[in-house]
Amino acid sequence: MQAYIGIGSNQNAEVNIARATELMRQVFGPLQVSPLYMTPSVGFAGPDFLNGAIGLETRMSMAQVREQCQQIERRVGRRRELEQGCGSRCIDLDMLLFRQGGKDLQPPHPDVFKQAYSALPLSQLLPDWTHSLLGPRNYGGYVRDMGWVDSLSPWWPQSRDSASREQAGLLV
Repeated sequence: MQAYIGIGSNQNAEVNIARATELMRQVFGPLQVSPLYMTPSVGFAGPDFLNGAIGLETRMSMAQVREQCQQIERRVGRRRELEQGCGSRCIDLDMLLFRQGGKDLQPPHPDVFKQAYSALPLSQLLPDWTHSLLGPRNYGGYVRDMGWVDSLSPWWPQSRDSASREQAGLLV
């Protein structure tokens, strides 16, 4: 199975995202990791989020990948049972796309295309991907047409050296 996971945090974000990324490497092996983007909170007034996307390949089912992601969230400190609706998160891992068998990548929910916090990082991993929900454009073109490429900058500037990003746990 191939899966793409959204990763985000607005509480001690740099540390929590690096920790969750390392735990994901331990569980799933090598990862594709997008640049991170600072995005406004959605659905509530709160601190901005740091968001990215992670691609992985595994023999696990979609349900098993979700369960592993929830276990990683708990290890980083998230307590879903205490949450009520939209709010701040120490870590949030959401399934964005998955592929099982010979099928094309599928979104578990079409809203994955409607928010910059998930769409822009994902487009960095899959710029040429196409899906019927996007019309004739590829994913990179869709995200550009939505204006998100110009409105958000990578949180890790491209000029920052890769050794610093690797030390933070944010490279493959």
